Amino acid sequence: MNTEEKVKFIKETCEKLNVTAYEIGENTTISTVAAYNILSGESKNPREKTLGIILQYLESRINEGVGTINEGKSQYYVNRSELKDSPRASDKSGVPYFNVDFSSGYDLFENNQTTNPNFYIDYKPYNHADLWINNVGNSMSPKIENGDIVALQQKHDINQMLYGEIYAIVFPEIRTIKYIRKSKKNDHILLVPHDQVNYDEQDMPKNLIKSFFLVLGSIKKFF
Repeated sequence: MNTEEKVKFIKETCEKLNVTAYEIGENTTISTVAAYNILSGESKNPREKTLGIILQYLESRINEGVGTINEGKSQYYVNRSELKDSPRASDKSGVPYFNVDFSSGYDLFENNQTTNPNFYIDYKPYNHADLWINNVGNSMSPKIENGDIVALQQKHDINQMLYGEIYAIVFPEIRTIKYIRKSKKNDHILLVPHDQVNYDEQDMPKNLIKSFFLVLGSIKKFF
């Protein structure tokens, strides 16, 4: 199996398991930025050792008894029917879900009304989130689709923002979910959409950020 095939497999498996670059960086010796570069396709010739470490981590993320990652003659494959853990709505346990759109409904949280969620989402991979909200718009498609429910973890130290990760950021006039990258301008951050064909990058001053959340992952809307 060549490098290109391994990278393709890693991307597809991360999508299936909702594994982010941040998660890889937190749980392996690979940096978040290096993992992001592989998942985003920016790394054109990743090291075999790096790919091997990521593959080992992905194997550990597949629930015991459900599936394994195997190396055949020409490809890796995942032998699994479904994960043991899947999202479920709950009245008592899990992370609060607010049926509001991040782009237009953040005032709910600023008004300290977070004690009245619509319900709770009990989904083990993201139970360390602070809340779930709705994504509106297609700038992060297909990574995060319009209507997806997004798990957010609030952060407070702007100097600890991780370049390459996805954040939900609140500005006075804008609420947006984007990748953040280092800006060429001092005291700015660069907001980068996943869909760079139909949407543009934006430089925004850091001092305008009112609050921000790390995006842990997303799930499809409950029906």
